[in-house]
Formats: sequence, structure tokens, C-alpha cells
Amino acid sequence: MTIKSKIFAAGAVFFIVFVLLAFMSIWTQHEVLANRNIRDSVDKKLADIQEFEEWKTSLIRSVSDMAAQEHVPPLAREQFLLPAGQQMPGYDILSESGLRLVDLIASKEKASADIDQAFDDIRFKINTLYYQLDERIATVLAILQLERVMGEDASEKGALAPYVLKSLNQLTLVALNGLVSRSFSNADKSVVMKNQRFISSQLELIDSDGSLLALFSELFAQIESLERLITESDATLSRYQAQIAEARDAFDSAAKSTEIDAFVARAKSDLDAANMKLENASRSTLTTVVVFLFLVPLLVIIFGIFGLNTIILRPISQLMHAMKRVEDGKFDVAVPIRAEDEIGKLAWAFNAMAAEITSKVAEMSKLNQGLRESESKYKTLVNNIPQRIFLKDKYFKYVSCNRNYAQDVNMTEAQIEGKNDFDLFPKEIAEKYRSDDERILSAGESEEIEESYIKDGETMFVQTVKVPIRDDAGEVSGVLGIFWDITERRKMEESLRITRFSFENAPLGIYLIGEGRRILDVNEAAARMLGYTREELASMGTWEVDPLQAKLDEEAAWNMAKARKEGECFESVHLRQDGSEVPVEVSSNLFEYEGRRYAVAFIQDITQRKQAEEELRKNRRLLSNILESMDESVATVDQEFVYQLVNRRHEECFDQARQDVVGRTVWDIFPGVQETPAWRYMNRAMQGEMVGGVEIKVPKLDGTELWMRGSYSPLKDSDGKVIGVVGVGVDVTQQKKDEEELRRLRNYLSNIIDSMPSVLVGVDSKGLVTQWNKRAEQVTGIPSENARFQPLDKVFSGLAYEMDRIQASIRDRQVLHNSKAPSRNQDETRYEDITIYPLVANGVEGAVIRVDDVTEQVRLEEMMIQNEKMLSVGGLAAGMAHEINNPLAGIIQTANVMRSRLEQLELPANIRAAQEAGASMDVIKAYMEKRSIPRMLETIDESSKRVAEIVKNMLSFARKSNETFSLHHPVDLMDKILELASTDYDLKKQQDFKTIKIIKEYEENLPEISCEGTKIQQVLLNILRNGAHAMQSSDASRGYTPCFVLRLAREERMLRMEIQDNGPGMDKATLSRIFEPFFTTKPVGEGTGLGLSVSYFIITQNHGGTMDVVSSPGNGANFIIRLPLDHAHDNA
Repeated sequence: MTIKSKIFAAGAVFFIVFVLLAFMSIWTQHEVLANRNIRDSVDKKLADIQEFEEWKTSLIRSVSDMAAQEHVPPLAREQFLLPAGQQMPGYDILSESGLRLVDLIASKEKASADIDQAFDDIRFKINTLYYQLDERIATVLAILQLERVMGEDASEKGALAPYVLKSLNQLTLVALNGLVSRSFSNADKSVVMKNQRFISSQLELIDSDGSLLALFSELFAQIESLERLITESDATLSRYQAQIAEARDAFDSAAKSTEIDAFVARAKSDLDAANMKLENASRSTLTTVVVFLFLVPLLVIIFGIFGLNTIILRPISQLMHAMKRVEDGKFDVAVPIRAEDEIGKLAWAFNAMAAEITSKVAEMSKLNQGLRESESKYKTLVNNIPQRIFLKDKYFKYVSCNRNYAQDVNMTEAQIEGKNDFDLFPKEIAEKYRSDDERILSAGESEEIEESYIKDGETMFVQTVKVPIRDDAGEVSGVLGIFWDITERRKMEESLRITRFSFENAPLGIYLIGEGRRILDVNEAAARMLGYTREELASMGTWEVDPLQAKLDEEAAWNMAKARKEGECFESVHLRQDGSEVPVEVSSNLFEYEGRRYAVAFIQDITQRKQAEEELRKNRRLLSNILESMDESVATVDQEFVYQLVNRRHEECFDQARQDVVGRTVWDIFPGVQETPAWRYMNRAMQGEMVGGVEIKVPKLDGTELWMRGSYSPLKDSDGKVIGVVGVGVDVTQQKKDEEELRRLRNYLSNIIDSMPSVLVGVDSKGLVTQWNKRAEQVTGIPSENARFQPLDKVFSGLAYEMDRIQASIRDRQVLHNSKAPSRNQDETRYEDITIYPLVANGVEGAVIRVDDVTEQVRLEEMMIQNEKMLSVGGLAAGMAHEINNPLAGIIQTANVMRSRLEQLELPANIRAAQEAGASMDVIKAYMEKRSIPRMLETIDESSKRVAEIVKNMLSFARKSNETFSLHHPVDLMDKILELASTDYDLKKQQDFKTIKIIKEYEENLPEISCEGTKIQQVLLNILRNGAHAMQSSDASRGYTPCFVLRLAREERMLRMEIQDNGPGMDKATLSRIFEPFFTTKPVGEGTGLGLSVSYFIITQNHGGTMDVVSSPGNGANFIIRLPLDHAHDNA
């Protein structure tokens, strides 16, 4: 049986085991999926329950909000729909009860809106009737006045009209209170019935056409409608409130009944049953797995190990042992063959192979011995020749090299093998070698190359022979190279070429002179200098070229040349071929070679230098003339700061002759110069720096000072080395004096401009700022240096709208003026006079804008106008009071006469008149009492006296007193002005001073004070009116009663007067500006903003007192006035 059959049988057993395991896994997976489905179903139910709970909680919250707010928002009914796909127990009951509650809340909300609309309709009708009645009553009063003027008897009607008006006010007040409070008390009903009886019994006397009665009847009807509406609305709202409470209880019960604990418990029970079933399946699967994965495999492994060791492992182990012996070089081995299976066949093949290897090894040993001997001879030869030898394969990698080549690159032969040129040499040289190798491999021919080579880090030149290497097939398989060093030869050849090139191309003439002073060789420059060819000069003697040499023999000429120092130059004259002379400079070197004397002479044509020297002498004379004629002072010093040259202007400026200056140091001429800026400038120039445009102050010998403006420049030689300094200066003493005067004038003018109270700004034709004074800086907050050369509209936004007028002023050259131009500054209106002056100076156009703040002037003018108006009003009030007093006196006198004639029964004249009329005084008295005539006469008397007192106070307040100060008691001042203020009534705004509660807190035994009584009263009246306006216009809550607390008390040497209200108060912003002129919180047209500012002026300036206010929002305002008691008189 083969190994394959044995393995197949074992695999079949394992397959059966794994099939059983797979079946158990499938069954377990089925149970897991079933459990998962149950879990998903339970999770979905729990999620639905949670969503239902959230919906129910949201529904309960929404219902609570709607019940609390008594308002049903849009789409509120949609909240009672359960999310799609859900059905929970008790949902229908909860939804129906919630919808019923929402419908009741919506119904109550609509009913409340209808009731509010009904109240608004009644309010509108009552207000309309009030204004119609008020207008009709006013018309009746006017008619009665006309009848009285015409002489008709209208006394009874005139006495009745005020009571009708009072009845109207009371009815209107009751109706308005009912509208506001939505309640109708018994007291209100009593007032209505009382006035209804009065109107029905008395109105016919003044209502000739019945129009008043009709209007009053309509008013009473509306009041009855109001009472009925209040009763019905209370009943309706109470009914709705009871129904809402009942529906809310039903909803709360439905919410409690929708508990889902049983539903949750049932879902958990299903989940527990599924978990138990899954646990049983898992336990069965685990048992099967343990049996088939542990016990069965254990038996298989035990029997398998025994069979595997016998059939496979032992034969393979014997075969591996034999292979190890072959690997160790022991080929005399044999593996035992135990079976005819695959391993037995492998053992037979191994034994045959071991026998074959044994025979081959013996043969190879003989060949290797011969090869080692040949290789040893080759290496000895190659490593001992001086040339460098290397061998590369066709991939340009080194196969081998000799020792010299390896030493050149500081490596061993073994280290070089396998590397290429890029591993050994710089990139440029390696690329060159690679290119040569590629060319030889491609062409297949040998080449001889001269090239550079790196040895010990230095470049050397080599002669290289590269030969292609071919294999047995004739194909090129590599490159063999041999090279040797030719660096020294190359250097000698290069040196010779450079020397010859220098000789041929030198700009100087070069002569090689031999024995007998014969010219052996010359270069091209020497031949060109004298006009000969090189061959002609090479055949001549030196005496034929240099006339000086003709006078000397050879020995004398040699000694003369030898006496000169090596390289020493001297001047001479050479003769050209045409006979002309050439000035030259000669330098020669002498040497001996192989016992003979030679000389090398270098000749330079100095014709141009001679001409330049002559030109230099001319230029020096010209420079000297220029320096002497210059208006600037010029002086030069050397490196030791010794004067070398000064010109005429320098002598004149410093009153020093040049012979007294030249040759002396700077500090000799100017003691203490090291401490001046001039010394620093000279040192900077001595360091090679150009110092220009500087101004220095120099003391003269006579004690005066000289201002110089100039520059210091370094003097350099031909090598660029600094050898001195030249200074050039101009006397600017007078200019400095002029500039100082100009600066003083500018500062003076600038101080004048900056001290001006006006904003002064200069601009050019483009609108860019050129002048900006201090006032402009204060107004804009922008410094002058930041504003200059900036667009005017950018730095002064308040003048942006004036840009067109500025351009027009510059263009037309006309002065433009804009008076009292308003501008807003931090919620305050200010007024400015803007004047634009065109400027044309030196062809540069521009303008000057002057801005004057005239706000105070405008305010003073408006205050004067207001004072004039107040004076006019005062005069008019005095005139009206005078005119009122005359008829008032007649009224009072007539009323007293009527009382006398009607009430004094014992007067004979009364008795006689009654008898003549056919009546008695008792009957007349009874009739008068029945008609309330005495009460009416008493009312006429009281009202007339009150009017007289009001007129008296008005005259006292309006009359301009000639006395500056007089004694006044503070209680009288306060009470009189309080009585005058009580006449203030505004029908349209329903403001009546009499409705304000007054609390007086007066200290006893107060002294009289010296003051202007009318002005103090003006202050107090202004404060009272402002407080009354604030309290009446405030949005006060129900039960609010406007109140003034008036206080009078001593405070050290001052009288303290306080007026405190319980109005809305003032915030900090209003409080900070309360005494500013023209500041008001009243609507446009209702206040001027001058009252408190004038009051503040009267107290502080006219009376030397103080005026303060304490206030905060919601806490009212308390005005505190303190007046000095210096001239007070006790009233004790």
C-alpha cells in the first residue's frame, strides 16, 4: 500500500468528523438566528413603547403650556396623532380627552378676544359721546355768555352748565374705570343713577333742542351695555374655566390609564424564553464539539503517530542523515531500502547519486591543483609590474585588478570586485570612464586614451590602453585596461607651453641677450615697438638699439648691469627703424648657463606715461587755478590730520594765511576740535565713507562763530587706500541767521494759529491737508503729523459735505461762508460757522477752512427769543387777568346782592317786591330751597373767589418786579405756586393736576429768605409741571396714585427745598444732561428743553444756591434746591 493510499484513508476519517461538526454548527446557527429575530421583535416593541412614552410626555407638556397660557398655537391638533405604524392601549381615550381640552381652550381664547373687541367698541363709543357732549356743553356755555352779553336773563342756565359738565366727567370716569378694571361696583352704580336722575330733571333747562339729552341717553345706554357686558363676560369666562378644569381632569386620568408595564413585561418574557432555547442549543453544540474535536482526534493522533513514524519519519530521517554526510564531503554512504513505496525509490536514487559524486570528486581534485598553480604565477606577475591593470565585465563591474590599482583607490582587490566606477570615483570622472567603456564594448576595438585619474584624493594624468575581452563564442564580454602615470611629463609640457605663450604675448618687449651683447631672441611686442621684424632684431646688437650702449664696451656694460639691483628699473631711449626715439623703461636680469653669460631685458614703452605726466602737470596748474577761484572753502589733510592744501576761500573764511595752516595739524589750528561733530565727520571720511550735506559750527580766532555747510570725502591712492581727507565747505552763517529768523516767524505764526479757538485747516487743490492746528487736533482726535497730506474727508468727516464748495472756492477764488451749519455729535446737535478762504501762493492753489463752534451763541439767541416770548406771555397773562378781574367783580357783587335780596326776608324792599308780585317771602324762600338756589349762589361766590385768587397769583407770577431781592417765607412761596399749578388741566391727555396727591413735610419755624420771589416760583412751577407730566404719562399699574412730596427744612446755613415725585424716574444718560439747554424727553412740539436749564441758572447764578436731582428708573425723581440763609430773618 502506497503512502498516498494511507493518507487518503486518514483524510476520509477526518472528513466524516468535520461533516458532523458542520451539521452541529448549522443547527446552532439556526437557533442563534431565531433568537436574534425574537430579540429584534422585542427591541422594536420596546422602541415603540419608548417613542409612545416620549409622545405622551410631549403631549402632556403641550397641554399644560396651552392651559397655562390659555392659547392654542397653530397645528396644535396634529400633536395628538400617534406616529405612523404604532397602536398603544388607551391611546384613543388620551387623544380624545386632549383634543376636547384643546377645543375648550381655543373656544375660551376666541370668547376672550370677542369680549375684548366688545369692550373696545364700547370704549370707542363712550369716548365719542364724551367729546360730543363736551363740545355741545361748551357751545351751550358760549350761547349763555352771548345771551348774558345781550342782556338776556340766563343766570339759571349758566349756574346749571358747570354741574352738567361735572356730571359728564363723573360718568366718563366711572365708564373708563369699568373698562379698565372690567368690574362695576355698587358705588359706580350709585354714581350713575344719581347723575341719571340729575340729568333727567335738570338738563331740559339748557337743552332747548333735546340734543344733549339724546347724547346723555346714549351715554347711559352704553354704560348699561358696559355693565351687562361685564356680567355676561364674567359668566362666559367662568363657564369656560369650569369646563376646561373638567376636561383637564379627564385628560390627566387618561394619561394615568395608559400605563404599559404589562406590555413591557410580556415582551421581556418572550425574550427570556428565546434566551433559554438558545442556551440549550449552545450546550448541545458544545458537547458535540468536545467529543469530536478532542476525543476522536486524540485517538487518531495516537494511531497516526505510530504509523507515521514507521512509514515516513524513520526512512526520511535515515535519508537526511545520509545527505548530511554527503554535505560534509563524505560520499561513501548508503541508505537502507525497507519498502517499495515512494520513500524506498528515493533512497535507491540517492545511493546511485552518491556513487557518481564520489567518482567526480576525485577527478576535480586533480584539475583544481593545476589551476591553483597557474593562478599563483599570474598574480605574482600582475602585482609586480608598475602599471595599473583592471578587468571589467560587460556590465561595467570590476572582475579583478592588480595590487597597484587597488592601492591607488585605498582598497583591497577583494573590496573592488563587484563595484563600478561610480563607487570609486567622482561622478564626472566615472561618467567619462563609463562612456569610454561603452564605446569599446560597442566597437569591439582597442583604444589608447590620455585621461585624468584620482590617486590619494589628487588628480593625476595617465596613459590608458583599453582592450575588449571576448569569450569562447567571440562575443565581447568585458574590458581589460592597463594605464601608467604621465603627470610629470604633462606638467613639463604645460609649463613650456605657458612660458612660450607668455613670451610671445607679453605686452612688454622682451630681449634675450647673449655673449657679445648680441640679441638672441625677441618677442613680437619688442619688434613692434621699434618697427623691426623679429628676425631683424635677432641679428642686431644692443648698441644698435640703445645709444647709451654704444659708448660702453662689453665688460663695462656687463658690470653696469650687474651693479644694479635685481629687478631695478631705469629709463632710457631706444631708436626706431625710422630713426625716431622712443622713451622706455628697462628692467634686466643676469644669469649664467653652462659657463656663458646671458641677460633677459624687459622693455616698456613709456611714451604715454611721459605724455600723461605732462598732462598731469597741466591739470595740477588748472586744478590750482580752479581751487583758488572757487567760492567754497577747500582743504586737504593726510592720514595724520596734517593740512596739505588750503585754497584762497579757506584763508578768507578763517582769516588764516595758508603758510600758517599747511604743515600743521587740525587741532593746532582749531583747538578742541576733537569734541566737535567736524572731528567725527573727518574720522568717518578717513575710514572711507563719503560724508555730505553736513552743517558745522566753527569758532574763529576772533571769538566769533562761523557756520559751514559742506562735505568730507576720502582721498585714495591708485590702490584704493585712503591717504587723507578733502573737505569742501560753504559759509552759510548769514543763511543760518535768515533761517533762524524764518523759523522764529514760523513758530510765532504757528503759535498764533494753534492758539486760535477756531478749527483752522489748510488743503491743496487735491483736497489734501497741508495745515492742521491744535483745535483741529482736539476736535478730531487726530495729531497734526497723522493728518498732514491725508484727504480732508478722511480725517475730518464733518467737512466731507463741504468738498464741492472748497473746490468751487479755489476755482472761483471767492470766500464762501456757511453760517450756523448743524452737525450731530454724540446725540447732540451743534452749530458751526464754516468759512472757506481761497489761497494762491507761488502758483500753488489751495484753501484755508475756518470752523467756529457757535452752538452757545445759537443757544443764547434762542434763549433770548424764548425769554422774549415768556415776557410777552407774561404781559398777555397780566392783561388777561386785568380784563378778567372787571367782570369777576361784577359777578361777585351781583351774587352777593342776589343773596341779600333772596335770603334776607326781613328787608322791607324784599317784602314789598314780593307782595307786588303776588307772593310772600316764605313762598319764595321755599321755592328757592326746593330749586337749590342758595346752594347755587354759594357755589357762585366760592368759585368767583377762587378765580380771583388764581388771577391774583397769576398777576404776582407774571408781573416783573423792579426789586432785585426781597424777603419771602418759603411756605408761602411753595403754597402759592402749588395753588397756581393746581389749575393746570389737559383734557386731551386726561391730565388733571388736582388728581395728584400732595404730601407736605414742612419744618416748623422756618425763617424768611432773601430772594426774587417770582423767579423762585418760576423754578418751583417748572419742576411741578414736569413731574406732573411724567407721572400722568407713565404706564402705571392698577392702583397707582401720582404723588408729590414737598419738603422744607434747614440745612446748616442753607434752606433745603425738595420736590419728590413717584413717577417713572430717569436713567443715567438722561440724568447727566437734565440741566443742559434744549435737552428734553418730551415729543417734538411739546417742550423746548429750556425750563430746567433756566431754573438751574436762576438758582446757581442769581441766588448763589445749588440745584440737584436724585433719580433712578422706576423710583421717581427728587429735585433738591438749596438757598443761602445769609440774609434770612427768623419768623419765630
